Amino acid sequence: MAEIENALKDIATDAGESFKEFFGRDYVSASGKVAAEFKGNIPVLQTEKWLALSNSEQEARGERAHQDRTAVGQGLERTGNGQSLSKAA
Repeated sequence: MAEIENALKDIATDAGESFKEFFGRDYVSASGKVAAEFKGNIPVLQTEKWLALSNSEQEARGERAHQDRTAVGQGLERTGNGQSLSKAA
């Protein structure tokens, strides 16, 4: 059975499809191998704008970004006015 599963996984990977093969009441299914990928938003730094900020402004924005990342881990989000954090709905 393991040999069939491995063979189906290879076929599914090559074909880019999923398979389900029935054997009486039992079946073997396989989906193709998928490369690991990041599934989220990656922040993009706009270098020119960042460098145009004063050092204190850069530090303040960095601190706020850190607060936001920490807050998300705690189930919080910025309120409508963007000034404070509250429990996510």
